[in-house]
Amino acid sequence: MAEDLGAILATSRGLVAHLPRPDLPSINLSLDQIEAQSRRLVSKQPTAPGTGGKATYLLAGGNVDANAHADLVANLNTAATFAPLTQLHDADVSGYLRHSHEQTLIACIEEGRRETEQEFYRVLDERVRKDWETRKKKIFDELGKVSIADNTVAGGASNLRASAMGRTVRGSGTNAVSQPTTSLPMYNKMAAYGEVIRGLNQARLAGTAYPVVSHLYQVAQEYAGNAVSLEHISVIQNRKQPRNSEHGLQTVPVPV
Repeated sequence: MAEDLGAILATSRGLVAHLPRPDLPSINLSLDQIEAQSRRLVSKQPTAPGTGGKATYLLAGGNVDANAHADLVANLNTAATFAPLTQLHDADVSGYLRHSHEQTLIACIEEGRRETEQEFYRVLDERVRKDWETRKKKIFDELGKVSIADNTVAGGASNLRASAMGRTVRGSGTNAVSQPTTSLPMYNKMAAYGEVIRGLNQARLAGTAYPVVSHLYQVAQEYAGNAVSLEHISVIQNRKQPRNSEHGLQTVPVPV
């Protein structure tokens, strides 16, 4: 057996004999000898004078006790703090089961942490959305109250605006209806009624008849949000039709 090992060693040396030798010499020392020589080399290195005092003074400025920390590090027992890594043998069933149990616990803890983090961000996002919806609704309610308050304050001038509208109908201009400050649907509705009044003014200036009630009824049907207004216009139109049939007219001419 020894002769076989010696032959293998000679063969292995012959395999690397043709390789170029490095510039550094080979080290034929054991690990203990290498550690002892490294310690001796470190002890021979000169230290800068006064470095420790300056470092201690600098750390003291940040409320750090360098001497206490140095003693703590020196007295630290790493053997009791960190568990040594031992290789598991193939026949060590108990060690394998213990290792599998520890890895399973670590995996479960990591999975629970990840699920908790995802659930936290999901709940946070949901709370933020709900809070924003609540605040947005409150803001809209406040704006609606302000708009209603403005309309109430301006209610005293409603008759003046009505008279101004009457002057617009009877006057000579085609004044545009003032834009409401409420919402887009209300603005569109008022614009449609304004178009009817504008057409009435143009027909009056041209001296022709204009079916104002029919047009108003069509606008009321298109924006059928107020059933009372639609009913009033329908009643007016029903009263108008018999009168036209008596005179044999389709529309009532607007007096100039």
